Amino acid sequence: MTLSRRVTKLERTDVCLEHQRCSDHDRPTLSTEALTAALTTTAESYGGAQEADCAAYKAAGYTTSGVYTLGSPLSGVTVYCDMDTAGLGGWTVIQRRLDGSVDFRKNWEEYKHGFGNKNTEYWLGNENIHRLTALMSYTLRVELMDWENQTRYADYNTFRVSGESDQYRLTVSGYSGTAGDSMSVNNGMKFSTVDRDNDKWGYGECSQVNGKGGWWFNNCSHSFLNGRYLGKCRKSCEAWEGVVWKTWKGKHYSLMSVSMKIRPR
Repeated sequence: MTLSRRVTKLERTDVCLEHQRCSDHDRPTLSTEALTAALTTTAESYGGAQEADCAAYKAAGYTTSGVYTLGSPLSGVTVYCDMDTAGLGGWTVIQRRLDGSVDFRKNWEEYKHGFGNKNTEYWLGNENIHRLTALMSYTLRVELMDWENQTRYADYNTFRVSGESDQYRLTVSGYSGTAGDSMSVNNGMKFSTVDRDNDKWGYGECSQVNGKGGWWFNNCSHSFLNGRYLGKCRKSCEAWEGVVWKTWKGKHYSLMSVSMKIRPR
């Protein structure tokens, strides 16, 4: 029996991520508990080797989005696999924001190892992202949603993060999409956090001033997806404090949901 059939036999126990009554954007197919249980049980029943990333799981016949456990080089690390986007699936989600349930104001060590809940909001960890992108050539997709449920995306043909000795330097290029290019300005930048300033701003520290989240700041950035979750201000937030993609909504708009996901080229 396929993974999809095993999961669809579960009782549909819908839960809302944000609101008392579910709207289209915040109603998952199954409760997180039911989906996690289904994936775990099915993976165990397959008895196969754990795969290196979500694209490998898709190639092995897994077609349901959810939390998976990776094999080498990230043996034992769990990720959310998007098996649907762009008609391809096999996307390894490295970052996700959707309800403000996780505080992204973290230090260097926390960004290094990762934090959050793989069913909701999380950062996979700079070391994990580095080890994955050192394995093969990856593309990046950034997906954005505003408070009016409009969506945009930004694709980058090249995405790579170096090791800690190089301060997790970002390589990103080859933009296409509908959101505008707010990330190429970060190409070649080292990662910065509240306790480690690697940006090029000469008047202060970008992470300290802009929401205290970690990012590949330049001077400072046109994007900041790890900013504070500021739903209540939406269009009038303090500049760069929130979850920002400047080329779509400007620097004072904090987005409702965002995700960063990668798959092999």
